[in-house]
Amino acid sequence: MRIELSILIYCILWCCAFFSVANESHIDPPVPVDLPTETQLRDQLLQQNDNVSLVNLAPQNKREFITPSVHCFSIKQVKLHHLDEFSSSSLQRQVAKWQAELVGHCQSQALLEQDINILNALLYDAGYVTSEVGKVDLYADDEVLDITLNVGRVQDIVSEAPTDKRYLISQAVPVKKGDILNVKDIEQGADNFRSRPNSNVKIQIEPSSKEHESIISLSQVGKRTMAGSVSIDNKEQKIYGDLFGTTRLSFGNLAQLNDTLMVILSSQLDTLKSRGIKKQIFLWQVPYHYWRATLFGYDIGSKMRVSEVTKELQKTRQQLLSFEIQRQFRPSTQRTVTLSGGIQYYTYRNEVSGYRLSVHERRSPYVNAGIEQNYRFMRGGYLNAKLHYKQSVFIPGARLSPIDSLNGVPIFNLNFDALIPFKITSQQFFYQPEMIFQLTRSDIDGLLDKATIGGLYSVYGFESGKGYSDANQFVSRHKVTWLTPLNNQMLFSAIDYGSVSEDRKKIFYNKNKYLVGAAIGLEGSFKKLSYQLVWSIPLSAPSSREATGSQFNFNTQFNF
Repeated sequence: MRIELSILIYCILWCCAFFSVANESHIDPPVPVDLPTETQLRDQLLQQNDNVSLVNLAPQNKREFITPSVHCFSIKQVKLHHLDEFSSSSLQRQVAKWQAELVGHCQSQALLEQDINILNALLYDAGYVTSEVGKVDLYADDEVLDITLNVGRVQDIVSEAPTDKRYLISQAVPVKKGDILNVKDIEQGADNFRSRPNSNVKIQIEPSSKEHESIISLSQVGKRTMAGSVSIDNKEQKIYGDLFGTTRLSFGNLAQLNDTLMVILSSQLDTLKSRGIKKQIFLWQVPYHYWRATLFGYDIGSKMRVSEVTKELQKTRQQLLSFEIQRQFRPSTQRTVTLSGGIQYYTYRNEVSGYRLSVHERRSPYVNAGIEQNYRFMRGGYLNAKLHYKQSVFIPGARLSPIDSLNGVPIFNLNFDALIPFKITSQQFFYQPEMIFQLTRSDIDGLLDKATIGGLYSVYGFESGKGYSDANQFVSRHKVTWLTPLNNQMLFSAIDYGSVSEDRKKIFYNKNKYLVGAAIGLEGSFKKLSYQLVWSIPLSAPSSREATGSQFNFNTQFNF
């Protein structure tokens, strides 16, 4: 239910600033629009049910230790056979440390059994769940401990449906027949499958007739899937309308590449010709083992009346096409690290009464890179940290800002968020802190790059498009949710603080550009119908800012 509600949550696009020449100084600056980021959409795609199960794993064999009759024996050397077959560098380091702790100490049989259990635990924690310690010999005269590791391998990878294409399995699951079985590879395959909407792929690890070998079994691999929703809300800026409708469609395995295609269409619902906004957004993602390729784009057109006297209309159109490659790593079963890099191409156009303002026109290419780390706690909850970098570059045909000093400035975005479950008496609560940074060394292009505070997705209590924007940004958000006894109904409260500044030293507090707001809300679902009600309140702002009242926003969504 929380996932369904979050699908339509948009973030604030970088605020459009005004750069003008003398004869165009009477034109109002363009107004920003709300837009989901590529990172948000990709994260939402990955938040599907994980149907991986590990069943009927063979229990570890009982080992008999050949030891001398003395109560204590020393070890000068530990020999490990087949250790070099395991590719995990972290496992190699841990085992080397384990060996060093054995050498030079007096061991008893009980201590040795305990040390062998520790070695088995190291294998298991590294993901080698079907590998274990085999034969253990102690040569007392030579003071040598000789250990043979039983390496668990994949005997075969099979599909329950004979019509499933084998290339779909080999594309998604980064393991093949004869490889050493590591559960991290199985989990990665599960992630690649579960990114598809309504995916019900099931992966099982089953024992085979051969010793130390397992069979990976999959079902419903080649099935095409689809999910969608339609919604009505009033979350968009009032200058574009009072009610807005959104249709979202998601297709899984449409091109038979384990791919996911998401399409979002949004528009105002009134028929006034003097205002409106239309959004077309798409995301297409194709996985391959630990790699993912993502194509993302949007086309947004908006219009509003500049003056009630002259009846002039201001129209803007902005477009984006980006391509990104991600590489995932799994240092542990709880932690995932993602490296990404790609290119983006923005276009922007602004016109008033049919006159195009050349100073506001952009055709700006960017290069971007990032690193993300996701850690999931054993008892529920998660901690995410993200660092993204982008920088405009010049290529033939590009049209960057007419102010040269605003071009090619590195922009760094940092995001930290967490979900922490806790209980008061028997009631379940969730605490969700989030911190957002944008950092630059100098001023940047206001049309495409500046960060904004104010609105449902940055600081509660202030209408989107009427906050503040600047080159550097700091936002701190805190939300507490109560999972009520009523099925799928939640109450929440939140408090936000945000500040923007041209000077990076004033990022945490700029007395001229800061906002503090709070909100309370109710969200939930009834079968396929979900909703969200939010009442937000402004708490503090610069004294020079015109006072604003509280706001009420809603979203109603039908899922199919």
